[in-house]
Amino acid sequence: MVAYEFYRGDRKNGHHLIGILPERRKHQERISEESIMKWVKLVIGDNADTSDIFFVKVTFGESEAEKGSPVWREERNEAGGTA
Repeated sequence: MVAYEFYRGDRKNGHHLIGILPERRKHQERISEESIMKWVKLVIGDNADTSDIFFVKVTFGESEAEKGSPVWREERNEAGGTA
């Protein structure tokens, strides 16, 4: 099972968990950074600043969980992908 953990980045006081979104889409081609970030905007509001929000893709296996690398919004390149 795949899920995304959302954090508000605070380099001075640490990172704060906003929420966890389990991935339920069967069609992998529909999953993008933009579609994942839409969920956090629903939680914190469309007008909120999301520049300091990042997510970590977490994979839960039968015996253990694996965490991926954080994806910071500011790391996106001009093409919209991650750097």
